[in-house]
Amino acid sequence: MQIEEYKKTIPANSKENISYEHTDLIFEVDFNETTGWKTPKISGYHKFEIDPKNSVLHYAVQTFEGISARRSTTKDGGVLLFRPECYIQRLKASADRLGFPVN
Repeated sequence: MQIEEYKKTIPANSKENISYEHTDLIFEVDFNETTGWKTPKISGYHKFEIDPKNSVLHYAVQTFEGISARRSTTKDGGVLLFRPECYIQRLKASADRLGFPVN
């Protein structure tokens, strides 16, 4: 996976409930019917192009599953994910129902 250099500044005393904030990072991966999935990339928030012929614009075939995260109460203040394996299972099940390619 390709990860661009990026660091968000979070105040040390922040007690915000991060589970209701939108991330300022984007996960992108291209798919080609012949060669399959390309190398995934995580980068800072940016605009991206969508081809006007993209079916999501015409038929709204899409899937979204949210993942819960909370800030740790420990000194490092890291981020804790709540049952990420269940999130992945839900996302795969939704994608499979819609006929999206799932590995």
